[in-house]
Amino acid sequence: TAFLLCFFFLMIRRPPRSTLFPYTTLFRSANALFGALQRSILVRVGVYQTRFNLQVLLTARILDEMVDAVRRKYADFTEAQGESLKEAIVEAIGDCLVAAYEHLEPTADVADRDDRHVLAAALHANADAIITNDLGFDAAALAPHDLVAQTPDDFLTDLFDLNPTAIRQIVTEEADRREETFDSLTRLLEARRTEERRVGKECRS
Repeated sequence: TAFLLCFFFLMIRRPPRSTLFPYTTLFRSANALFGALQRSILVRVGVYQTRFNLQVLLTARILDEMVDAVRRKYADFTEAQGESLKEAIVEAIGDCLVAAYEHLEPTADVADRDDRHVLAAALHANADAIITNDLGFDAAALAPHDLVAQTPDDFLTDLFDLNPTAIRQIVTEEADRREETFDSLTRLLEARRTEERRVGKECRS
């Protein structure tokens, strides 16, 4: 569906289980590219990953698909702009690209064949979770690998419980950048969902 064309993945490698709140996540966030607010929030989480005991990772294929989705929707979005966007995300997060996971794709047992590379990358990186707005993501395929699927809102709420100061900083920085007022995580998430609904309609049009 059109909804599935707008995915953005971000992965976080699993630290040793003995560490406090070890969390390794692969973000697969529907409409994250078209919904600039969500993309910005998730990238900021990557920037501040050490404050949450996270390691955020991406794959080149995920970034390519992200840019392709934008270019299909916006004819004036150039190839050069796409390359700049990918470079900016990688540079902001730092040391975040995962490679050499392709050999796992044939055995990645998910219902949607287009999701195989996601599971393969998550397994190769020893991830804990896949962050996604796709509520139909194959949870049964994740369970044997000790993986879970989680919405971006639930993920951010968990991070707020872990480190409210860091999330407040992300909220403040995003508000300042947009010259808007987000006086709480709840307001920020409400704004993100509003933007997501608008973008979802654009994706389906």
